[in-house]
Parts: sequence; structure tokens; C-alpha cells
Amino acid sequence: MNDRLKKKGVDMVFKVDILDTIKQGDKTIYKYKLKGESLAVTKNTNEYETLINKPLPGFSFKDIDGNVIESKELIGKPLVINMWFTTCAPCIAEMPELNRIKNENPDVYFIAITFDNNEKVKKFLKRKTFNFIQIANQKQYCDLFTKQFPISIFVDKEGTIKKIEEGMPLVYNRELKEVTDKVNPANFEKALELIK
Repeated sequence: MNDRLKKKGVDMVFKVDILDTIKQGDKTIYKYKLKGESLAVTKNTNEYETLINKPLPGFSFKDIDGNVIESKELIGKPLVINMWFTTCAPCIAEMPELNRIKNENPDVYFIAITFDNNEKVKKFLKRKTFNFIQIANQKQYCDLFTKQFPISIFVDKEGTIKKIEEGMPLVYNRELKEVTDKVNPANFEKALELIK
């Protein structure tokens, strides 16, 4: 199937996970889950894997209020860096869950980094709540990790990257047969446990 899609120019790859195998006489019935991903997502995932268990690239930034934030000063406390931008719908969709998770984890340092400028971020934050420490104007640092947003980088107390997660997936309502505006934080919360 993947080869046929590639020949048609479709930027998708499908993976099959066999959940159960049932034997009925001479028949075998497979219960499976089919997961589709864009090739770009698959490429990003492979690139993220090369960063796991490596030190977080150092930085010294000013947040949008002018306070200096240095990576070396964050050693000793778990760190989550969320990379986003102000017109990114998936970034905005996950913000309520990110705020909730931050409030429930006072022992973790939460930073949001964007390539947008200070003025744009401050204007956005007047309309939407995103209570991470906000660092703007950092395209070069974002480019070290991704060109697709949002992502979250989970860094342990020693300053080592333990996990990189893409944005929280939207929840599908089976009764209404539509995607909701809610997100599923399960993978994010599981990654968070790796650094606590």
C-alpha cells in the first residue's frame, strides 16, 4: 500500500499494528490498528531520535519581559520546552492542557520558545492564556529542532534530552464522527514522567 501511495505522490505512510489474532477453523482474523503519518512527520521523528540522550544545546535568552534565561542555570530541575508560533492552530489547541499540566507540576520548569517577535507574542497573550515563560525571536534555536510546530522537548535534571513529542493530537468524537477542539495529553504526560 505504501508503495502505491508513493507512486501517486501521496506524502503518507501507513503502519499496521496487529492487536489480536483469532483462529476460526482454517481462517485467521486479525484485529489491527492502522496509523497513517505524513512522510514529513516520519522524517522528523527519525531526526528527533538522533537528539535523544544528548545534552540540550546551550542558550542564553531574554524572555518577553527582559529577564535573562540561561540553560546552565536550569540544571538540577526538569525542563519542558514547547516550540510554537502565534498563528499555529495545533499550538493554540494544546495550550489549555499545557497550562493545566504546568499548574500541576510546580517542580518542572516550563519554557515556550517561538520565532515570532516580542510584540506579536505579547499581543497574542492578551487574547490567549499560555502561562509558560515566553521567549521570542528565536528562529535559529527552533531550527535546531524542527520546522513543524508544535513540539515539546523534555530535558532531565542533568540537561539531557529524554524525549521530543510533536503536538498533542486532537480528540475524535465517535458519536458525532468528527474531530473536536480538545486534545489528548497522554503522550505528553508519559514523556513528562521520564524527566521527573
